[in-house]
Amino acid sequence: LQPRRWGGYEMSPEVFYDIQMILGEGDMSAAWVYGIVGVHSWHLALFDDRAGQDVWGDDQDVLIASTYMPVGKLTAVEGGYRLSGRWGFSSGCDNCDWELLGAMLPDDQSGEIRQCTLLVPRSDYRIVEDSWQTIGLKGTGSKDVIVEDVFVPEYRVHHHMQGFRCDSPGNAVNDADIYRLPFGQVFIRAINSAAVGAAQGMLDAVIDYAKAKKGPYQSPTLNVTAQHTVARVSTDIADMKNTMRANFRDMLTYVARGEEIPMEKRLRYKLQATQAASRSAEIATTLFRVVGGNGLQQARPFGRMMNDLLGGRPHQFNQEPTYAT
Repeated sequence: LQPRRWGGYEMSPEVFYDIQMILGEGDMSAAWVYGIVGVHSWHLALFDDRAGQDVWGDDQDVLIASTYMPVGKLTAVEGGYRLSGRWGFSSGCDNCDWELLGAMLPDDQSGEIRQCTLLVPRSDYRIVEDSWQTIGLKGTGSKDVIVEDVFVPEYRVHHHMQGFRCDSPGNAVNDADIYRLPFGQVFIRAINSAAVGAAQGMLDAVIDYAKAKKGPYQSPTLNVTAQHTVARVSTDIADMKNTMRANFRDMLTYVARGEEIPMEKRLRYKLQATQAASRSAEIATTLFRVVGGNGLQQARPFGRMMNDLLGGRPHQFNQEPTYAT
């Protein structure tokens, strides 16, 4: 998703999230970090180009972490803002040299208080090392980040309404079609797609387990209920993957024609993305029942997989009722 002018490929988000789902088959934490840290290369392309120069000017492989929760305290000063706060859930932050941090600001056009994101270098924040002790998604390292009264220039601020309207400052130089997609449509998939891959991984593990399991007379077990469950889950996962791909292709068709994506479609696509997380968590509990009591063994992967899927479910972008009403 990184701009070609900064060493990236500018590929469709469809490709990016296909890769995330494949990673999720092996480990949902790895896929989660890939999706969230990787999507920031797309978000940075929406900032004023001076922000991209700050991050990638000397090294195009520099990574960015985030925690978008709008809890930052801002004070307007000449040329930008003073920022303070403590943010939670910064996935992959140990491996990154910058942070995207959320706060609230008056919208320039409407005057309403709206969310914005500020770009801050590693020298201006510290990571709380003991702040990620969890039962699921342990490998994401989603620790707390603290900022104490640092200056952030105006050009390192991106307003979410700019991303919603698809008229961000970075569009002046990063003009590929993918940077004209709405912010919410691209970013939300970074939160959901890891779960789809993890559901696929759990399904594959269940099938492998069932193949090796023998009945009381050392013959392969024939469990019609389990076979039906596996078949139904397989089609559910395929449906979620195909929906993601179709939605991005449809949106990019509108962008290529220079047309706005209808709001009804944008709402439906966000709901479908959110449903992927809840559907994947339901798949995990269904498959866990099929495995039976042996699934409780720590030597088997099923408990970890289910905890990871349940751990991703509470994220704000995975709250289905928010996008269904």
